[in-house]
Amino acid sequence: MLGNNKYRQVPVKLRILILIMHFVILPLAFFAGYSSRLDFITARTLYNSYKAFATNLLKNASQVDVLSYRIFFHNANLVISCFVPLLGTLNAIYSVYMTGTVLKAVSMIENVKISILFHVLTSPIFWLEFLSISIASSESIVITILMIKNGFNKAAQEESGVFLGLILLSLSLLLLSATIEAIEILGAHIAF
Repeated sequence: MLGNNKYRQVPVKLRILILIMHFVILPLAFFAGYSSRLDFITARTLYNSYKAFATNLLKNASQVDVLSYRIFFHNANLVISCFVPLLGTLNAIYSVYMTGTVLKAVSMIENVKISILFHVLTSPIFWLEFLSISIASSESIVITILMIKNGFNKAAQEESGVFLGLILLSLSLLLLSATIEAIEILGAHIAF
C-alpha cells in the first residue's frame, strides 16, 4: 500500500533551508526599506498615516490585554495572508519593506536616525514578528512546491496537519510579540 503512494513531500532539510532563507531575506527587505531615499512629502504622508494608525490603535487601550489583542489582530492579518501559496512570500517581502520605509519616514520627521533602528533591531518584538512571518512565508513556498508536484487536492490533504500546526505556532509567536509590545508601549509593570 505504501508503494502505491505517489505523494512527494518536501524534505525536512529543504523546509529548514527555506525557513532560514526567509529569516535572512525578510530583515534584509526591512533594512532596504529603511535605507530607501524618501523625499520630505512622501515621508510626511507615510508619517501621517502611521500616526493616524497608532492613534487609532491606542484609542481607549489603557490595559495591556486590550492593546496586545489589537496589535495581535492587526499583525495576524498579515501573517495569515503570508501563508497563501507563492503570493504569501511576495506579500511578506513587500510588507516588511514598507514597514522599513515607514520607520524611515518616522525617523526623518521626528529627526531621530540611529536610535529608532537600533531599538528595533535589538527588540525581541522585531525578531518574534520576523520569525512568525518567516514561518508563514516559508510554508507558502512549501505549499507551492507541493501543489506543483502533487496537485492542489493531494497537497492540501497531505499538508493540512503541518499547515495548521505552523499557523498556530506562527500566531502564538505573534501573540507573545504583541503582549511584549503592549507592555512596552503602556509602560506596564508586572509584579511577580
